[in-house]
Amino acid sequence: MTVDTHVAKVAQKGGRVKIYFKADDVPPISVAILFGVQQLMVCVSGLVVIPYILSEKICAGSHKASIRVQLISTTLLVSGISTLLQNTFGVRLALLQGPSFAFLPPLLAFTSLPEFQCHSDISEMTSEEDGYLIRLRKIQGGLLAASAVQIVIGFTGLIGIITKFIGPLTIAPLMLLLALSAVPVCLKHVATHWVSLLLAAALVACAIYLAKVKVPLPLLRNGRLRLTRVPIFTLFPYLIAIGSCWLFCLILTLTNTVPPDSAARTDKNETMLVLRDAPWLRLPYPGQWGPLDFHTGIFLGFVAATLSSVIESVGDYHACARVSDERVPPPHAVNRGILIEGICCLIAALFGSGVGVTTYSENIGVIGITKVASRVTLQICGIILVGLGVFTKFGAILATIPEPLVGGILSVSLAMVGGVGLSSVQFVNLNLSRNVAILGLAIMSGMAVPLYFEQYPLNTGMAELDQVLNILLTIRMFVGGFVGFLLDNTVPGASREQRGLQPHNTNEKSRFDDGADHDCYSFPPLVNRILARIPLVRLLLFLPELKKKVAGTTGPHKLIIPIDTANL
Repeated sequence: MTVDTHVAKVAQKGGRVKIYFKADDVPPISVAILFGVQQLMVCVSGLVVIPYILSEKICAGSHKASIRVQLISTTLLVSGISTLLQNTFGVRLALLQGPSFAFLPPLLAFTSLPEFQCHSDISEMTSEEDGYLIRLRKIQGGLLAASAVQIVIGFTGLIGIITKFIGPLTIAPLMLLLALSAVPVCLKHVATHWVSLLLAAALVACAIYLAKVKVPLPLLRNGRLRLTRVPIFTLFPYLIAIGSCWLFCLILTLTNTVPPDSAARTDKNETMLVLRDAPWLRLPYPGQWGPLDFHTGIFLGFVAATLSSVIESVGDYHACARVSDERVPPPHAVNRGILIEGICCLIAALFGSGVGVTTYSENIGVIGITKVASRVTLQICGIILVGLGVFTKFGAILATIPEPLVGGILSVSLAMVGGVGLSSVQFVNLNLSRNVAILGLAIMSGMAVPLYFEQYPLNTGMAELDQVLNILLTIRMFVGGFVGFLLDNTVPGASREQRGLQPHNTNEKSRFDDGADHDCYSFPPLVNRILARIPLVRLLLFLPELKKKVAGTTGPHKLIIPIDTANL
């Protein structure tokens, strides 16, 4: 089925969100590759910024450029592997995995300790190379130990039990505060050059003003080349906007229209250095920095970051399900998603990318705009990321995207994330003052409490406890989500339906389903049949719910499996 035929078929359905490609749908391969590249372009800033920061903080000295290239290569490879695992075996929604910024505060706190600052002398250090390797190994060891916490949370089903009590009054503040907390970062990038406003305007024009415009394109149909009208501005708004603005910055650079130190140039010294020094081919491997070490402070800080990352990911799962027109993720899917993220953090620790892995909210915003929620597009994106991690020179080209364009991408994407979070309160009865009060208190607490502890850090006399608490209490989405969760589950005066929990507390098919007997969160039938033959499989809370009896079994307690038409 061609893209235009599929879109026309979907457009005929009324009374619901018009998703062109749902999670189980498989777009034509050529179009799916473009969708995958578009998702990659949106997240590239997050993928390269962590290696930049880490290479500065580990005191690499003259080795900084080469270490930065290796960290970028490792981050791309780990993100690609993690994306493939999450979309194939995890929650099975179209989610992209990348380095988590929640791990950045404890990382910066660790590198600011007197014994690990760049001007200090580490007792074991015998050379400049030994110095930064010691820091990297301790970061790896702390991340490895912290990843075990997340694996346990997902494996035991603890987070799945909690999600039964997470409703819109928790999700809406969490997602809104996630977007608001990124405003300073967006402003920092946007303020570097006016071209960022050009990108933001191009994205808004493509995604909103030109959304219904169909452009005639020559496409091959039934063996003949015909002009077909395709809504390319809806399907590829990011690809069009980023590509055109990146080309515009390249023209400004080649014509010297902007000064040499302008942020809009594509030939800045640091990016050209990375591009020049990057080898054509390099395969990152576990233990590439040497044997892992351990530091209690970085471990506890990473545990705090892991907890906040888990909460953020749960909110992302719900937001992605909503924009993908799927039912709310059931507990088994959430358990499996968190378990896979924990395993991916373990992989990140072994490879030495520096920080853990989490779900990227920006890419959920892309789904909300493009209405393309096929997991196949993210699997393709994961394959591309693995390729970029191995063919390092191509990955280094991504580092030439000017900083202002990064600001424009983040601003529009996070704006969509905040809007998606707010849209979830439509299931809540806002005529009840209880619900309105909880929503307002959660948002206000998420803004005020972190601001207070940023100015007046907690000081209990226990340095490691202070570090953990100060990290948690300064994460806006954590504070706001926790307050919303606590109040929504302790304040009486509303039924589950009035709290917006009724659709979240059922394992029935989504009210958006067309009657098809499938579940995007489950595995393909062949995998289910294999799992059905494994003893005690029902005890694993991260496996799909069982809905149909296996042939040849009888009795109410026999193992049952779901019907599923999902594709790997």
